[in-house]
Amino acid sequence: MLNMAAKLSPKTTSKEGWDRRSRLIFVKQWCDAADLMQLSAETRRSLAAENNINLSILSGSAQIWAEPDRSIQKVVNLFSAIKFSQAQSTVTVSIQDLGDRVLFELKDQGRGIPANQLENIFGRFHR
Repeated sequence: MLNMAAKLSPKTTSKEGWDRRSRLIFVKQWCDAADLMQLSAETRRSLAAENNINLSILSGSAQIWAEPDRSIQKVVNLFSAIKFSQAQSTVTVSIQDLGDRVLFELKDQGRGIPANQLENIFGRFHR
């Protein structure tokens, strides 16, 4: 299982666990992408149930070098598709190990993202 707590470097942190510039330090570690996907999905299961959306997680696995909490935040963003899907539809997520990278894929029957917005979907505070 993943250690979800942020690890702090004693060389750059103050007593409170923040670096000298008042930012929290995150440390990357090897993570199972399937675990990240499952944890992300769990945060959205109730939203899916409220909207009568079937959430399907396909099996797959890959190891990634990442900071777990930040990675989960990014994958949770994919699940925003639930908000735009029609009742009684299915949102399917999967993982593919492509060798030099890992593909987190979400498929839904929603209205889609306009082509001119695709570059912005992972931007901070973008809707």
